[in-house]
Amino acid sequence: MTIKSKLSRIIVGAVAILLCASYSHADLVLRLDDPAVGVGFDVVIVDNVGGTHPDSNPVLGAVTFIGTVGVWVVNVTTALSKPLPPNSPSVAHIDLNSVNTSTGAGTLIIQNTDENFQLVPFGINFRSNIGGTLAPGSLTYQEWMDFANVHFGMGGPTPGQLGPFAGPGAFSSTLTTVVPYGGQLFSLTEEVTLVHTAAGTSSFDAESHLEAVPEPASLLLLGSGLMGLSFLGRRKWAKGGKK
Repeated sequence: MTIKSKLSRIIVGAVAILLCASYSHADLVLRLDDPAVGVGFDVVIVDNVGGTHPDSNPVLGAVTFIGTVGVWVVNVTTALSKPLPPNSPSVAHIDLNSVNTSTGAGTLIIQNTDENFQLVPFGINFRSNIGGTLAPGSLTYQEWMDFANVHFGMGGPTPGQLGPFAGPGAFSSTLTTVVPYGGQLFSLTEEVTLVHTAAGTSSFDAESHLEAVPEPASLLLLGSGLMGLSFLGRRKWAKGGKK
C-alpha cells in the first residue's frame, strides 16, 4: 500500500468518525463496509447531509448510495424511513434495498438506522421480511428495536435473524414477534451481511414493519360503541315498522 493510499484511508476514516459524532437525533443513516478494505465503515451517509459519500436521493426519509465498495464494483443501495409512508402514529417502518455486483469473493455489510420513532402505547407487532436473489454465497439479515433510542442500537427486541440463505437462487423469509410497549421513543436498525464466494450479482429488499396493538380496554370500548349503535339501529327500525 502506498503512502498516498494510506493517507487517503486515514482521512476518510477521520471524516467518518466526525460525521458519526455529529448525527442529529432524528437522522436516517446508511453505511456500508467491505471488511477487507480496512478498519471502519467505508461508506457513511446521513439523509440530505452526505458524509464520506453524498446522498444521491434528495427526498427526506430516503438515502441512496451509488458507487464502489472494495470488490463490490457496482452497488446501488437505498434506505427508507419516516416521514415516508407507511410511517404514521401507529406504524414505524424502515426499508433497505440493494443491488450488488462483485468481481470476486468478498463480504459486504450494509446497515441503516433511524431514531425518534414513537407509536400509540400498549404493544407492537414487530415483523421483518426479506427477499431477493443471490449469487453463489450467502446472506443473513437482522433488525432491532432499541429503547435507548440511539443510532445503530442493537440491544433491544428483535424478531431474530433471518438466514443464512444460500445462493445461487431466489430466497425469502418472514419473522414476527410481539413487543410490550409503553409509548417511549425508540430507534430501528437493520443489518444485512452479504457473502460472495465468486464474482456475481445479488439483490434484496428487506423491511422492518412495526404496528401498534390496541389496548384491550380500547377494544372493549370500541366493541361497546358498536353494540350501542347496533341497538339504536334496531330501535329505529322497530319504530319505523310500527307506522
